[in-house]
Amino acid sequence: MYTSNFYRTDEVCAALQYTISNRRYKESIFWVKELLESKEYEKIFETLFITWFHNIGLGNIEVLSKILNINTQCEDDVYNLVYGMSLLKDSMRNCTLPVMFLYGISNPKYKNRNVYFQLPNELIQEDPKVDTFIRATLLGKYLEAWLLYQTINTKNIINKIISIKFKNNDIIQTINDLQSAELHEAYKMCALLGVLCCKEDTLLKSAGSIRCINEETRKIVYEYEALIGKRKRRALTIPKDCLYGKTKRGTMTYNDSNVHELYDPEYIIENSKIFDTVLENYGSYEAFVEDTDSLDKFMNWYFPDDIPDEWSRADQEKSHGCGVNQLSDKPLFRRYFMRYVDLKSNCMIWDKETIVCNAIQQIQDEFDDFYIEKKLLHKYNEKKQMLEQESNVWNLRSLKYILSSIE
Repeated sequence: MYTSNFYRTDEVCAALQYTISNRRYKESIFWVKELLESKEYEKIFETLFITWFHNIGLGNIEVLSKILNINTQCEDDVYNLVYGMSLLKDSMRNCTLPVMFLYGISNPKYKNRNVYFQLPNELIQEDPKVDTFIRATLLGKYLEAWLLYQTINTKNIINKIISIKFKNNDIIQTINDLQSAELHEAYKMCALLGVLCCKEDTLLKSAGSIRCINEETRKIVYEYEALIGKRKRRALTIPKDCLYGKTKRGTMTYNDSNVHELYDPEYIIENSKIFDTVLENYGSYEAFVEDTDSLDKFMNWYFPDDIPDEWSRADQEKSHGCGVNQLSDKPLFRRYFMRYVDLKSNCMIWDKETIVCNAIQQIQDEFDDFYIEKKLLHKYNEKKQMLEQESNVWNLRSLKYILSSIE
């Protein structure tokens, strides 16, 4: 799918995450503006959350609260949040959550540890593994809690833990907002457990305010808005470093190119937002093309500064071009992970470098294509399905045992 100015939507989202993570606030404002103009409100929400998850995390809980409650159709709110996220201090950036996320998929063997910690009566469970999960959460054992979560049913436990551990209304509200947010389940639950494992005092200290967009940066927005025409509005080039593991071009080699897409007006229009208007007015693309007068008016209005196949190569390559891989390259999870996670930032997990290194060695051979992010989420989906199947088998065995006892 294309944005209104013919950038690929997946690449704009990747560019937004990459530029926020690297404190390039002027570029961040441009990329989020491209999504706003294209009415990609869900993509804005998802990208801001993923950026917080990988680059900010438990370093600033206030950012999470703002993301969960933002009106993505309000441009000023979006600009303020993107600007503030881009300029966060190093002390407000934390890599605990992505380390947890990576560890959970590397299939480490769970080692049961005897933790002498008396649970409140209302939290004691019949299943000892569930008891251990609760202890891990209350004691701030991030990796253990995330690993155990994937092997048990925590549906009726999370809210009890919240009521015992947290008293601050703002933090409780943020946790509730996170639970109800429409996000990928694995990302959401990893973030939730990270927050639950964190001490309330630590979260309160991390709830620092963020900067609002200043007048100098706001002028940049006005300058972008003053540009007329699709070619001129394409002021920036997609950073190639953001493509790997997340986008279609990130799966291609240096020998492959997608510039040819700009030479196919039917393909471009059918894969952009304007196609909905074409269908509404004409019923089909063919009927639209056959109406010569309407086609001429549309082209003059939509492409006042030439159609894409007449743009210079430099203009075309702001959104299209060659891939980023050698012919002999294999998917490298480390290359993807290190692009978005700064292991030099603060972390609640001791010896994070060793944990990440061991986890990557465990899973590297399991990634057989360059859509690394999708594969990672797919692996979590598979683990969830296996848990559900095991739970169903256990319930069936229990039922058979009960019936045999009755006989």
